[in-house]
Amino acid sequence: MFIAQNSQPVQVSFLGWHGRFPRAVALLASAASAGVTAAGIGSARIVRLRRAAVIEPMTPDLGHGRVNDTVEIPAVEAMSVGEVNQNVARLAE
Repeated sequence: MFIAQNSQPVQVSFLGWHGRFPRAVALLASAASAGVTAAGIGSARIVRLRRAAVIEPMTPDLGHGRVNDTVEIPAVEAMSVGEVNQNVARLAE
């Protein structure tokens, strides 16, 4: 339907190229070239960010002077609700 409604020839001039094409072909070619350009720019940006991430890893320093230290977390025993309430009451005294 799009091609049938946009079959009138139009003059196209771009960077020294000149020609007459059906309007539908000119519109589809311009949309496709815009998509390829955007994909190329986006891909270049992603590659640049990945290279920067490899060079400078975004790992937090835990304050020990070394990166990627592990932190030991002590085990916690399970308590019933009654035991929790007793401990809270004891702490409040």
